[in-house]
Amino acid sequence: MKRALYFLCVTLCAQQKQIAITIDDLPCVGCRDLADARAVTGKLLGNLKGTPAIGFVNEIQLQTQGERDARIALLEQWIEAGKTLGNHTYSHPDANKVSLDEYTDDIVRGEVVTKQLMARRGVRNLYFRHPFTHTGPTREYKEGLDRFLASRGYTIAPFTVENEDYAWALVYRGTTDEAVRERVRREYIAHLDLVLAHMAKVSVELLGREIPQILIIHANSLNADVMPQMLEMFRNRGYHVVSLEQAMTDKAYAAPDTWVGKFGPSWL
Repeated sequence: MKRALYFLCVTLCAQQKQIAITIDDLPCVGCRDLADARAVTGKLLGNLKGTPAIGFVNEIQLQTQGERDARIALLEQWIEAGKTLGNHTYSHPDANKVSLDEYTDDIVRGEVVTKQLMARRGVRNLYFRHPFTHTGPTREYKEGLDRFLASRGYTIAPFTVENEDYAWALVYRGTTDEAVRERVRREYIAHLDLVLAHMAKVSVELLGREIPQILIIHANSLNADVMPQMLEMFRNRGYHVVSLEQAMTDKAYAAPDTWVGKFGPSWL
């Protein structure tokens, strides 16, 4: 009986859909001040307790005069919560607008604190997320950037599900009308639900199956507030939240990304 239950569990687990949560622009994007950033960080991590997630850091946010230590402490909260940190460059440059040398210099500037914090967990090589998910406007640029990232031990973090949360967040933080904010929260989750369903369909059409999805959102007050509803929606759709590392063990992600262009679409 125990043996039969074991194999049933293995089968069901293998069939369970997976999604990884990746959060850009740490410590906080759109926050008014340090107190706001602290509130968003605390609520986001509180709502993600026990759930794998990775945050991608822009270290320029640490440079506010007189607040550097306090802002680094926000990143330390992510480490203490068992989360992973990755490099999102120093100042969030657009690969379409700066030279490759300028871009790679910004990557190096953006790893100083993040590498130190991850080293405390024994992690030496970081994940990298391209700002705007622009990977290079020409083949030469893209290949040069890929070589640079590989030389510094980075793994590129793709995404499959993107819901333009920054547009919703702009409306959300721009009003104090609670009825409007509630409508934004409700319709934002409904929108994400539709996007996830669409990308699941795209995955099956392209690959014959749904691969582990990778969600990209941002460290803002909207996502901090709606995270419980977001996680509930994932559960209702049959998704189990996994780490980015686990999601990328799927053989699909070993396929080379040869797409070149000025835009940053879903990996799928």
